[in-house]
Amino acid sequence: MIFTFTPFCHNKFLSTFSSPETAAQRKIIALLVEIKEEQQRQWAVLRDLQARLQGQTGYEEEDVEALDMDLPLRTLQQLDEMERQLEEPGIQKRMVSYLSRMGGATVDDAVRRLMQAVLSFAVGSELNWVGRGQKRSFRNTRLQGVLFRALKRTPVGKEATHHEYADVVKKWLRFAPFRQGGTGRRCCKPPAEFPDSEETDSFNQSCTH
Repeated sequence: MIFTFTPFCHNKFLSTFSSPETAAQRKIIALLVEIKEEQQRQWAVLRDLQARLQGQTGYEEEDVEALDMDLPLRTLQQLDEMERQLEEPGIQKRMVSYLSRMGGATVDDAVRRLMQAVLSFAVGSELNWVGRGQKRSFRNTRLQGVLFRALKRTPVGKEATHHEYADVVKKWLRFAPFRQGGTGRRCCKPPAEFPDSEETDSFNQSCTH
């Protein structure tokens, strides 16, 4: 028996073998299109984030310069002026942005960097946390709140509590009178009431920063 193919049968025969390959190709092409579209969306998001970060950085630097603040503060009069300026929420926000870039390897290190960025040792010697004796309270200043907010925006300080922050500030203020010339470079003899204590170690570490 001899079989013959009509044009209709011939086309149907070819489509039977070609249709699986064509379906697979269509699926691959569709996947490639989806991947390309997803990459384009991701690139668009990345470009948007880069633009925002660049714009934000420029904004912060410009605004910090516009504050016209001479840091660290070297007199109590300058501290009073700082407190007046920090009555403005916008200035507080810009100060937080600026100070959050001070860095630090640990919470203690970050807090010490913040304190030295805003206060000279001479001014720190006139302050303590609660304002005992003849010294002024640092706890009740707006600057204290700004420093804590700046700490919370750092990688090492985002989980820090106010209690942890306050402990480091108290130590920094307590030892401020024993630092020479406002440089913090000399390791001075700590107060006699803290021999071989943890606070003495903290003092010696802070002297080296």
